[in-house]
Amino acid sequence: GVEPMATGAVADTSELPEPLAKKLADFLEEVYHPDFSKLQTVSQTEVYTRSSNTSLPITKGVADVSASTYELQKFWSESKNWAKHMKIADPMFIKGKKQRIGNGLYQNYAAFALPAGVTARDFTFHELIVTLNDNSVAAICWEEPWKDYPMDTSYFPSYIRGSIIMSGYLAKPLTPNTCEVTYLVQVDPKGWLPAWVVEVVAPDQALNVTRLRDYFKALRKHMPSLRRPKNKVPQQSENTQPPNANIAPAASEPIQKSTSSEPKPPPTSEP
Repeated sequence: GVEPMATGAVADTSELPEPLAKKLADFLEEVYHPDFSKLQTVSQTEVYTRSSNTSLPITKGVADVSASTYELQKFWSESKNWAKHMKIADPMFIKGKKQRIGNGLYQNYAAFALPAGVTARDFTFHELIVTLNDNSVAAICWEEPWKDYPMDTSYFPSYIRGSIIMSGYLAKPLTPNTCEVTYLVQVDPKGWLPAWVVEVVAPDQALNVTRLRDYFKALRKHMPSLRRPKNKVPQQSENTQPPNANIAPAASEPIQKSTSSEPKPPPTSEP
């Protein structure tokens, strides 16, 4: 197994039940899919897209971030600060809630604004945060109902309930304090959207990694003395293949709910 790098994440993928192991395998396969086409490079972030077997494109953004996998895992997994962190990565985020329901498994609700004149969207989804055998960290999301947040079925809803087909981050350590971060997203917004909204919003989602990079860059600038847990970078030859997650499904072993509280994050100042 792999040593855990932050409380709240699965440290050995052999712990995963079969359905979650498949979600992880599908996500990693998509991250390394050979059919992505490069759209553009924006602020040193490479933006890619590819068609799928539906009419919904898959968008990917890749950038180097000056943070260790520990720091990124902590950024993604802290329920208390999740709404603040979501707003940092995605300025369209309005509100939301994150609740831990198992070892590395979270139940989430999030609402997002769209351009003026277009009804905002909201989503309910599960999130899995896991450390892979090469010390990379994956945080993956998919649609899952949450009874505490039912769909708004009024004639003029405040939010239209969308569907997250696949979304998430993969942080791959490059140096002890730097990661290559990939963000992948495929969403069905449901309802009607003007074509121009789709063309603007989809590429902008890939820039979540740019905003993540800028946040940690500013954090270092304002807090240069911040102690930084370092990545464990395995000695490997260059390999473009997906990391070996060594997934050993255990379908008969459900995730055990945790009764431990999450550690309090160290005091930080806003960038």
